[in-house]
Amino acid sequence: MRKITVMLVAAAAAMALACGSDSNSVTGTDAIPVDGLYTLQTVDGQTLPLLLYQQDSTAISALDGRLAITVNGTWTETVTLRTVTGATATTDTVTATGTLFRSGASLVFADSDNNLYYTGTASPNRLDLAAGVVTIVYTK
Repeated sequence: MRKITVMLVAAAAAMALACGSDSNSVTGTDAIPVDGLYTLQTVDGQTLPLLLYQQDSTAISALDGRLAITVNGTWTETVTLRTVTGATATTDTVTATGTLFRSGASLVFADSDNNLYYTGTASPNRLDLAAGVVTIVYTK
């Protein structure tokens, strides 16, 4: 029930942001341009590569990440993960896409199913994002 409530509040917030005077703009006249390609810098203040999970002989690390934002407000995030199980290592790329809603420097990222993905703020050449309690920094 709590998850549904959080998702409904997030969807309402995203819709409210989308209905503002600069509703569909990524680079509005009074806003910091956010379109472009960003590189993942830190997750909770830690630089990459970053150990995300470890149990027994399995470890998963984030090697790098990219966030591309278009001028029409769509985004694609790509993160490269390395999984090591015993002596075997594999590298995979995971991707997410969606829509960006903004009001000034405030950002709300919704995934392709309109679920809340990130919230955050924009400053010149930098995005400070939150995914729940995890903080993420992307820079141009």
